[in-house]
Amino acid sequence: MQEKRSHARAANLDPEFLEHGLHAAAVWHETKRFAKRTGPELRQEEEEIRRWDQLIVDLRAFTDGIEASNTKRKHRLGRAILLIYRMLAIYMQDAKPEDAYMRPYYENMKRAYLKTQRFRRRTKKEEEGNS
Repeated sequence: MQEKRSHARAANLDPEFLEHGLHAAAVWHETKRFAKRTGPELRQEEEEIRRWDQLIVDLRAFTDGIEASNTKRKHRLGRAILLIYRMLAIYMQDAKPEDAYMRPYYENMKRAYLKTQRFRRRTKKEEEGNS
């Protein structure tokens, strides 16, 4: 835990401080002795970090786009399934004997739907209780 905090501190230095440090490292003749790298090597490392940071931003935008598209797909599928559930509920009220094969499918859907609704209500009550 201590090491992680130490890494986070050093990895998130103020950009102005970092830039001044790179300037100092470029001109100080003792830089290699203390930092194990020369000023130009440190500058090169900083430029590499910038490129990786930009790649991370680009990949996040890419994955955000994929996630948004998949959420839309889930929404379309969910709406279709909810519509089927509603229509089956109506249909099962006056089902003919030849449509009895649909009853177990409807009952399974109903059981699963009611279970999720109870869970959502319980979670909502817990949230309201914590407020």
